[in-house]
Formats: sequence, structure tokens, C-alpha cells
Amino acid sequence: MQKFKLNRIRLKHTHNQIFYTFTCGLLPHSFSNCRNLKTPETYGGRGQTEYLDRQSVMAADNEVLIGFRLETRFVKSSISHVYNYRVCSK
Repeated sequence: MQKFKLNRIRLKHTHNQIFYTFTCGLLPHSFSNCRNLKTPETYGGRGQTEYLDRQSVMAADNEVLIGFRLETRFVKSSISHVYNYRVCSK
């Protein structure tokens, strides 16, 4: 089974839509040391997508990004965003 890494991820938004553009690449070797991370929770405005640029999904130089998921939390009248993501190294 082949595994892929994510390259060149960009968040884009237009009017009422948000989307990601990215390319995938084959992993040159297997990675066995993986860890799950999350960004700090940040204010989500009133649902405006421009606040997503305050999130930083980062991997160390020797790691690759395997996947990510945006979690939006609605608590009372407040919205916040968190990215859950997975990175792996050799």
C-alpha cells in the first residue's frame, strides 16, 4: 500500500465558501514515528472564514504532514477553530 504526504496546502475563500488546494506526493520511505497535534483554539468571529489564517499547522523539518481536520466549536454565541493534524517522521 502506498502512502502519501500533503504538499503545498493553501486555504482559499470566496464569498460564502472555503476550500483548500493542495498536491500530494508519494512518501520516499516508510514513517513509523507519528504524532497527533492540534493548534491552539482561536476566535472564529461570527463565522467568517478569514479568521482561519490565524491557525498554523506546522511539522518539523524531518516530519511530513499526513492529514488534517478543521474542528469548529460553537459555544453559546461564540465560535472557535482548532486544526487536528498528524505528522510522521522516520
